Amino acid sequence: MCGICGFFDTSHSTGAAQLEAMTLTLQHRGPDGSGTQVFNSPHGSLGLGHRRLSIIELSPLGKQPMAFKHLWVSFNGEIYNHAELRQELEQLGHCFTSHSDTEVLLQAYARWGNAAISRFTGMFAFAFTTAKPKACCCAATGPVLSPCFTTAIRACCYLALSLKP
Repeated sequence: MCGICGFFDTSHSTGAAQLEAMTLTLQHRGPDGSGTQVFNSPHGSLGLGHRRLSIIELSPLGKQPMAFKHLWVSFNGEIYNHAELRQELEQLGHCFTSHSDTEVLLQAYARWGNAAISRFTGMFAFAFTTAKPKACCCAATGPVLSPCFTTAIRACCYLALSLKP
């Protein structure tokens, strides 16, 4: 399964170099690629990192972290009912550029907000934020694919789906 990591730092002292290092430690979780995205706002800096294991969308269109409008996500797992949700969203006027369940997650969240989470069937974990972050929201199904580790050091909160092997 893919690897997710990230941080939220109110002191702005954590950035792209630290996120790249965090993502590299998750290489065993996703050999098919990696991505990082760092945001800065008056509230702090926020980073999302991803190690990709391509399963549903094999093309570069499935690269993460992935964006839709103002939302950004790093996603691990599978939404089993993504095809049905995609069809429902298409009937509501949504257009998709990939076959990824990650894109379905983003567009569903943009459409239904927090209520979208209860519509997903599957095993997954994700972290998402907006392009002008004030916080990072994380969600996971039970049984959890792997533990989500978090720690706070000074003004920074870190998260990862696994520890360095």
